[in-house]
Amino acid sequence: MRIDSTDRSVDYPVKPWSAHDESTDSIRSWVDGDDGLAPLQPTLVLHSEGGILRDARVDHALDTEQLEHFTRAAEDEDSPWWVIEDPNTRTGLLVSREHHLVTVETDDDGATVHIHVEPRRAKAERDKQRDRFARRWGPWLNPDAALGPDQIRRGIARAEEMVLELLAEETTDDSEDSDA
Repeated sequence: MRIDSTDRSVDYPVKPWSAHDESTDSIRSWVDGDDGLAPLQPTLVLHSEGGILRDARVDHALDTEQLEHFTRAAEDEDSPWWVIEDPNTRTGLLVSREHHLVTVETDDDGATVHIHVEPRRAKAERDKQRDRFARRWGPWLNPDAALGPDQIRRGIARAEEMVLELLAEETTDDSEDSDA
């Protein structure tokens, strides 16, 4: 399996990997955030021009040489772990099949590729938040929607209420700081 870019001079092999038995728990806690830290969200953003890599940004990924210390190539495509490799940067994005989603985005001409790995539970929570926001404020943000007088009145009242809540929080925080 592989991720092909529009620029046919670059592709990103996706290989099954298997954790060495002694490192399985440490990898899982590192990637999934089970060690009390936020879960990692490995990201690789590549900008190319004419098939030549011009810029790369890598977050929370491993050098493919480092990756070999924790994992080994697996023969089984049903392996619980996968690595997305970028041959240009020797980068490996470690992916748990069970716990992660992979998003690949490109710009119009394929010169910019953004590969993002995130925990399923984080994506599900973000999708819920976006859905709640869209249901609540969607009509207000849609320039083609006509808001009725009652809707405008309720919206203004809710906005004023939110501002007063924030001011009350700020006042409480300030008085707690002055007491200390």
